[in-house]
Amino acid sequence: MVDIKDSVARLYVRRFVIPRALIFDKPGFVDFKISGKTTILLRQLLLPESFFINVEKKIVEQYGEIGEKTMYSIGKKFGYSFAENGRFENIKDHPGEGVKDWVMIASKFVEGTYASNINQQTDVSTMSVSYELNNFVVCRKLGYDFFLATGGAAGIIAWILQNKKIEGRMYESKF
Repeated sequence: MVDIKDSVARLYVRRFVIPRALIFDKPGFVDFKISGKTTILLRQLLLPESFFINVEKKIVEQYGEIGEKTMYSIGKKFGYSFAENGRFENIKDHPGEGVKDWVMIASKFVEGTYASNINQQTDVSTMSVSYELNNFVVCRKLGYDFFLATGGAAGIIAWILQNKKIEGRMYESKF
């Protein structure tokens, strides 16, 4: 059963926080806008899940641990840049516990785009965020995802918490 708090949060995010976050009415691009702080729209590149699966699988199979670290590093830089260029809200704008709402909003955006469900817990005092994801793209096919699920998420959280030392780690994957 869906938790009422999660249902209300999803509705709030969808209707009030990020309405028209994905803008389809600009010719040639799907634009992304999550914050009202800027008129700059980020362009989304639409690639099928199989592209990410094949790239990550081939790199990890060919290069092993070095490939894993490389995919993670690329993902983290991507996530941080995506959040920075999208001017995502961060701990400087919402000090202390206030930033938790923005971690939740970013998480619900990722849920709507890449997973069927995300549960997260944020601890501002330790600068950590724990996630439990269901049916996350790529993971559901490979059992791992160094690029999006681990690196990309670490980059976004590093931006939101304004701490580039934040790292991501996948503890368990069931697919």
